[in-house]
Amino acid sequence: ARSISYTLPEEIDMNKLELGIRKQLDKLCSSDEPDSRVRSMIHPDNMVLLTEKEKHIYQLITDFRDNNLQMFSINKRKYINALNAKDINKLYDCENKRFNIFDIDMANEIGKCYESLGNAERQTFLGIFKKMWNNCYNSFDLNLDTSIYGFEELKKFMVTNQIKEKEKGFNLKAALSEMFIQSIDSIIIRINEKIQDNK
Repeated sequence: ARSISYTLPEEIDMNKLELGIRKQLDKLCSSDEPDSRVRSMIHPDNMVLLTEKEKHIYQLITDFRDNNLQMFSINKRKYINALNAKDINKLYDCENKRFNIFDIDMANEIGKCYESLGNAERQTFLGIFKKMWNNCYNSFDLNLDTSIYGFEELKKFMVTNQIKEKEKGFNLKAALSEMFIQSIDSIIIRINEKIQDNK
């Protein structure tokens, strides 16, 4: 409209438009609808026709698409659902999924799931965890600055859990928990090193 000097019949409330777009993006993230991958783009030459507010709103949509935020939300939800179900087969299905964060919600669900497992399942669980997270510090997707807090929270949970196991005389469980704590420690050390290297 601006490029052909056409005046719109109503003035657009850009704040309402931004709010509506944010709601729709949140709705997409909480949905399992696959991304259509069909998109309308504004040609870079036409970006000069937009106001700063319009550019900002357009960038919200672009970032959502370019950063695969819907896919990451779906993957996180599947992982948390598998942890809630305490289903090792569903956890196997999550092994090769991509994640952009390891947050406190994930840490809590991992801790609760692990705590409920028997000794044999714990070994399998630890193997899946290592495959999923041992090299996460090399991922371009993962936000390391935020994820470090998730891993630290998981370590706290596991240390508390191990103390309870020792107090109850569950020595094998406590030994398996120690292996898990060492694995988490190793990830935390490598993430911290990577964060320092990136500064």
